[in-house]
Amino acid sequence: MNPDYEKILKRQLRKCNIQIEDQPSDIKALLSQVDSSYKLYKKEMQLLNRAMELSSKEILDKNLELKKAAELSREFSYIAAHNLKEPLRTISAFSNLLGKNLTEDHSKEQEYIGLITEACKTMYSYLTDLTNYLVIEEFKSENTIQEDLNIVLSRCTKSMHQLISENNATIKSQTLPKIKSFPSAFDQLFQNLISNAIKFKSDKNPIIKIECEKRQNQLVVSFMDNGIGIDPQYAKKVFEIYTRLDRSKQGTGMGLPICKKILEYHGGSIEVDTHYHTGTKMDVFLPESMIENNQ
Repeated sequence: MNPDYEKILKRQLRKCNIQIEDQPSDIKALLSQVDSSYKLYKKEMQLLNRAMELSSKEILDKNLELKKAAELSREFSYIAAHNLKEPLRTISAFSNLLGKNLTEDHSKEQEYIGLITEACKTMYSYLTDLTNYLVIEEFKSENTIQEDLNIVLSRCTKSMHQLISENNATIKSQTLPKIKSFPSAFDQLFQNLISNAIKFKSDKNPIIKIECEKRQNQLVVSFMDNGIGIDPQYAKKVFEIYTRLDRSKQGTGMGLPICKKILEYHGGSIEVDTHYHTGTKMDVFLPESMIENNQ
């Protein structure tokens, strides 16, 4: 070994508090140990990297299996929910026919048939909302289109004309923007938010106001009503599946979770404004990417 190198190595080793003799054999022994340690370290790192590669592959395989299982489960749930609607219609239809053919002497039987019919309607609503929730997954295969939210609102008020009329509801809206969205997604969103506002009305005629504003890099569309409101402690819970805070009201508890899922697929979100105390205010947050071409 070059004597200069030996001196440099000794000096560096002493800095690290490693004491050695000045004999060349000591240097060679130390270098041999360092070399052996390095080779062992290199071999261990190779084994560790191989183990990590195997673990990563196993994780990837498991994720693919879980994804396939989730898709099969969703498809099964959708088919089951969709196919169960038809027998429910049949049960409901024949129950009504039985009720019409019974005389006044069969009041108890008429009561039972009425209960069967109502149960069918409730189950049908659950299945409809479940299929609507599951079908949101299909957005992945759809291309976005340009939607004028004013036209979306107009379509919704026409399709909900009976509900609006029966409850003497009034809907007031600012001019709304055009956005890029998945087909029919915002029809479903608007219908759920408007029907909720009517369903949870107070003793006053429902008034629903729709406003929008730009906040930094988002568009916020707000749905405000003069209904019974939501207790702030349930502001997040209402977006959980099948949550019903008021059991006396008809519904499945799926409306707001559907809204939340629709918006998540668009990169948006929805929140209850807990500072709004004259009813309920739902704030729909849309990313700038949905509206940037319309400004």
